[in-house]
Parts: sequence; structure tokens; C-alpha cells
Amino acid sequence: MTVGVDDCRSDEISGAKADFGDRRAGIVHFGVGAFHRAHQAVYTHDVLEKSGGDWRIVGVSLRSTDLADDLNEQNGSYSLMIRGKEESSLKIVKSIKSVIAAVRGMDEIYQYLSAPETKIVSMTLTEKAYGIDQNGALDLTHEAVAHDLSNPDKPKGIIGIITKGLQLRKELGLNAFTVLCCDNLSQNGDLVRSGVLSFADKIGETELAAWIADNATFPNTMVDRITPATTDALVGEIERSFGLRDAVPVETEAFSQWVIEDKFADGRPNWEDVGVLFVDDVKPYEHAKLRILNGSHSLIAYAGFLCGKKYVRDVMADDL
Repeated sequence: MTVGVDDCRSDEISGAKADFGDRRAGIVHFGVGAFHRAHQAVYTHDVLEKSGGDWRIVGVSLRSTDLADDLNEQNGSYSLMIRGKEESSLKIVKSIKSVIAAVRGMDEIYQYLSAPETKIVSMTLTEKAYGIDQNGALDLTHEAVAHDLSNPDKPKGIIGIITKGLQLRKELGLNAFTVLCCDNLSQNGDLVRSGVLSFADKIGETELAAWIADNATFPNTMVDRITPATTDALVGEIERSFGLRDAVPVETEAFSQWVIEDKFADGRPNWEDVGVLFVDDVKPYEHAKLRILNGSHSLIAYAGFLCGKKYVRDVMADDL
């Protein structure tokens, strides 16, 4: 395998400030794990590089402090190893402005959620974080949902936090932001919208619920990119090969897909210029992913298991 490098210098991770330092943040993203940094943050980096705009990302880590500290130490920058079959490349991603650790306090997070510059609030938190069933109903037994219904002024779950953020904007006379769920939930935007409206109703904020329904948007999305967890081996490989000491690199496959329902409340980056597909209905793309990609992947795995193989890659390398 050969490895190429995309605009990589030894001072770019920990020493130099990001090239987009003069760009303001227009996106708040909850869940700055490996997938976000291999996917949405990369598209946003590419669009900033291509056409500019105030679309940098303020990340929120709901649980971890280490990730926030490591990324902030590197001015939000990190390296992305893109693995191809024959060749891999390293890309330095600089779209993240800073990361806030929620366990240290929520005040700064709400400052960004209520800032006029914030246009989009996105999230990659896994399906279990929301406390919403497939019909869009709140799960009243979900720990975060139960806590937040009893403490709506001090929520700790994403539905409660979004609701409070929108409430602050309503009180300040600001436009609502777009809520962009990027987790693997079918019709994810519709589900989150239903959860937020239900939450507002259950805490007695019927006027807020009506305002959200009229002003906020919740586009459905479909995302796809294989992104393993970061390992010490990856950290060492990047340091040996490129002289870069990066505490939080990410590796991913070359393929990437992002399909979004084009329904935004207050503007968006020109993501379509860097490969994002904007559509009226995401559902056909969800079906294609589940039935063609995920279905065939499962079939390959089942066949491989019966043949005594351990990994899907072992099956793919078998001519038969």
C-alpha cells in the first residue's frame, strides 16, 4: 500500500492555527466522535475551503472531557487517514472551531445555541440517545427523558437540550435553527421533530411547541461511511509516516455518502458543491442502503461464517 498526503505539514496539527480561523461558527454539533470527524466535519471542511462562509463547527461532547481537551489543544484540527484498496491518503481537517465538554457546564453551550450566527444544530449520538420510539413517541422510561421532563431548565438529554435552545431563541426574537440529525434512525428528522414537540407539550410549553412547529426545520438525512474506532496503532502510524503527533486521528474508507432533505430554516453551507445530495425525499436512499448495501454485506458475512472465515475482508479476498 502506498500513502499520499493532502496538504500536510508537521506543524499543522498542534502548532498552527486553522486556516479558517477568521470564519465564525454557524453549526453546533453534538457528538464529535470518530464518525462525525470522518463525515460531516469533512464535508464542512471541504465547503469552507471551496467557497468560504461562516460555517465552522462548535462541537459538544456530552460525556467525555478528554476528546474535548485533545481537540482544543490542536485548535480543533486532526488528521484523517482515508484507506483505499491500493492507496491511502492523509487529510488535515480544520472545520471544527472548538469543543465544549458538557459535563463541565452548559452555559457556553447555550450561548452558542442562542447566538444569532448559529444556523444549524446537528448530532451524531447513536440511536439510543434520543429516547424516542419508531413512532416518534417519547420513551418516558428513558433516563435522560425522565430527568429532563422533571428538570426542563437543566436538561441533560439531547431532546431536552434542543427544546431549551429553541426556547431561548424564541425569547430573544431570533430565527429558529435547523435540527439536523445524522444518526441511523429511519426518517430521523421526523422522529426528532416529534420528540421535541412532544417534550415541549409535556412541560406545558404549548406556545413554544407551536413556534417550533412553525419555524424550526428537521430534515431527514441518510449517512454512510465506515469509520473504525481510533487505535494507538493509528496514532503511531501517522507519527512515523508523517512526523505528526496527533492525539485524535481518524481512519475511514474512501467511500462516503450524505443525503439530506433540503429543508433548512435559516440557510446552510453549499454542501452540494462537495458531494452532498439534496433531495425532496430521503426514504428511497434509506431503502437502497438497507436492502442493497447492508443486505449484501450481511449475506457476505453469513457465507463467510459458514466457510470458516473471520472477517468480511477475508470473504472479499476469496475469488470463489
